[in-house]
Amino acid sequence: MSSSGEERAAVATKLHKALRDPTRAWVLAQINDAPAAAVDLEARSRQLPEGEIPRQRISYHLNMLVKYECAELVDIVQGSRGAMKKIYRGTTPVLVMPPEWAKMDRSDRNGWSIKILNEGFLRAERALEAGTFDKRLDRIAANYKPRLDEQGWAEAWELLAEIHRQFAPGGPLEAASLARSPDHMDRTPFTLSMYFYESPPGRT
Repeated sequence: MSSSGEERAAVATKLHKALRDPTRAWVLAQINDAPAAAVDLEARSRQLPEGEIPRQRISYHLNMLVKYECAELVDIVQGSRGAMKKIYRGTTPVLVMPPEWAKMDRSDRNGWSIKILNEGFLRAERALEAGTFDKRLDRIAANYKPRLDEQGWAEAWELLAEIHRQFAPGGPLEAASLARSPDHMDRTPFTLSMYFYESPPGRT
């Protein structure tokens, strides 16, 4: 296995352990969106259908995510009541690559795909409601339907893998932005959703 393949496998193993608990998966998704403290996530969890998640439980999952190298402590600031807040950010996207897909049966793969698609739809819906989806002119909203042979598919995959490398948490794009603007909260969040799959037979 290549060094990059070994790195992906190691990340996948840590991510698999991190996401065994649904609450921990929710916490990681939140801090992947933006750095946050346990108290912030506790307040946000009040909107969940299952109800509020206690701060102590969130803190436990934040510590576990740090242990699995899926998150890191980026700052400690003073809260509104004088207490110190530990700010965490996610360092590992919820990403499933070919080696991980290969370990799943068709049912598990379908379950993951549904979760990923649902998250993409939900993010787009919220952006439309908030007016940010159509706010910028320098953005992309498109569906491409190329007709490729197996080599074309492989070449397209390599291009998308490079895009992932650039967009990954802590990757080149984010690292350069952080160097220009060290304040983690003083940057604009953007969303990139990619779906690349074999089309069903017939007209689509």
